[in-house]
Amino acid sequence: MRALITWTATGLFALLAIVPPLYLLVDALFVGGEFSLSNYRVVLLDSRRMELLMHSLLVGGLTCLFTFLLGVSFGYLLARVRIPFKTVFRCLYLVPVMIPTYIIGITWTEHFDLGGLSGIVILFTACYWPVVALFAEKGFRSVGCEMEEAALLSAGPLRARFFVTFRLASPSILVGLLLVFILTVGDFGIPDFLSFTYLESYQVYPLEIFNRWSVMEETGEAVASSLPIVAVAVLAVWVITRLEGKGGGAGITGAFRQAGEHPAGRFSIPAFVFMASIVAASTLLPLVTLVLWVSRAGGFHEVVGRMKEAFASAGGDALNSMLSAAVAAALMVLVGFFVAYRIERGKGAAGRILSFASLLPLAFPPVMLAVADIRIWNHPGNPLSDLVYGSQAELVMIYFARFVPIAILSIRAALKMVDPSLENASYMTGRCYPSTVARVLGPMVWGGICAAFFLAYIMCMRELDSVALISAGCDTLPQRIYSQVHTSRDAGIGAMSIILVFTLLVPPAVYRLLIKGRIDVI
Repeated sequence: MRALITWTATGLFALLAIVPPLYLLVDALFVGGEFSLSNYRVVLLDSRRMELLMHSLLVGGLTCLFTFLLGVSFGYLLARVRIPFKTVFRCLYLVPVMIPTYIIGITWTEHFDLGGLSGIVILFTACYWPVVALFAEKGFRSVGCEMEEAALLSAGPLRARFFVTFRLASPSILVGLLLVFILTVGDFGIPDFLSFTYLESYQVYPLEIFNRWSVMEETGEAVASSLPIVAVAVLAVWVITRLEGKGGGAGITGAFRQAGEHPAGRFSIPAFVFMASIVAASTLLPLVTLVLWVSRAGGFHEVVGRMKEAFASAGGDALNSMLSAAVAAALMVLVGFFVAYRIERGKGAAGRILSFASLLPLAFPPVMLAVADIRIWNHPGNPLSDLVYGSQAELVMIYFARFVPIAILSIRAALKMVDPSLENASYMTGRCYPSTVARVLGPMVWGGICAAFFLAYIMCMRELDSVALISAGCDTLPQRIYSQVHTSRDAGIGAMSIILVFTLLVPPAVYRLLIKGRIDVI
C-alpha cells in the first residue's frame, strides 16, 4: 500500500511538472517530422542571444552579491544577536518575497530613478534579499554551541565566528543564493517593466524567451531559445542537491545544543538602524506608496469609492486567482507530501535522483512551463482539450508545475524531524500506511504541511511570468494589474494592488497567529 501510494503521487508529479517541458525539449529535435539539430544550432550560434545570456548571468551574479551582503548580515543578527524589536523584524522582513516583483518595481520607481543594469539589480536585491536572510538564519541556528565555544577557546571571537560559525552555516547560505540566482535569471517582470519605463533599457535573456514564445507560431526555435537558461538553472539545482544536509554541527559530545544570542554591545544602535532601514525600504516603502496612490482619489469617501470600484472591476479576477491558488496549493501539499516521504524514506540512487527531480521544475523558465501546458491541452489529439484549455484547471496545473518544489521542500524539512522508529511502531500495532499517515505522521508534520500550503498559495497569487500567455478565459489579478501599470499609476492601480497585497498577506498572518501562536511585540 505504501509503495503504491507514494509512487502514484511521484508519477503524478512527474506527469504534471516534468514531462511537459521535457516533451517540448525533445519535440524541438524534430523538424518536419525528421530528427534535426537545426533549432538548437541556430540558438547556440547566435551571438546576440549569447550576449543576452551573459547579461542575465551578470544580473544574477550581482544580485547574489548584494543579497549576500544584506541577507547574511540580517540573518546573523536575527539568529545570534540580541536586538530590540527583533520579533517585529522577523515578522516583517519576509513581506517583499510575498509581494509581486513588479509591484515593488513600480513603487520604487515612483521615488527613485532606476533604469538599466543597476536598476534591475537594485530591484531584484530589494525583492530577494529576504530569501538569503531566511537561509542564513537557518544556517547560523544549526551551528552547535559546543563547536563555537571550542573555537572561542583557541581564537578570538571574530576569527571563531568567521572560521567556524560562518563556515558551518555556508552550505545553507549558498542554497539561498542559488535559489535567488535561479529566480533572477528567469524573471521577466522587472526587466520588462523597466524596458517600458526607460528608453535605455538593459535587455536580458528572459525577455528574448518571452518574445520568442509570444510571437512565433513555430515553437521549435522558441524551445531551443530556452535551453541556455535551462542548462544554467539545472546546474544550480544540482549544486543545491549536493549541498543538502551539509553544514551545521552537533558538537563534540554528539548532542546538539543551539548557540545562544550574544549582546551587540557598542554595535547595538548601528545594528538596529541597519535592520530597521532595510525593512523600511523593502517592506514599508511599497505598502505606503500604494496607500498614497489610493489617497490621490481625494477624501475618505472618494478613497472608499475607488476601492469599491476597483473591487467591482477586478473582483472576479481576484476571486479566480484566490480559488485557483488555493486549489493548486492543496494539490501541491497532497502530492508533495508523498513525494517528500518517498525522498526522505528512500535509499540509494533512487532517493538521490528523486531529490534532484523534485527541484527540477525550478530550472524551467516560467513561460516555458506555460507553453508546454498550452501545447498539451490545446492539442487537437487530446480528448480533454475542450474541457481543460482556457479553464481554471489549466491555471491550476500551471501553478502546480511551477511551485510544487517549494511545497516538497517545506514538507521534507518537517519529515526530517520525525524519527522513523515512531512510524515503525505504528506499523507494529497493526495500522496500515494510510492510517499511520493520518494518525502519526500527519499530526507530527502538521506545521510543515500548513507552511507548505501557505507558501504555495502566496507564490501562486503573486505569479505573473508563467500565466502571461494563457488564454483570457482564466485571467488573474496580477495579469490585470500588470497590463495597466505601463500606462498609469493612478488610484485605481493602487487600489487593485492593495487588494492583491491583502490577499497575499492575510493568509500568512492567520498562519502565524493560529499555528505559530500569538505574535509578541517585543
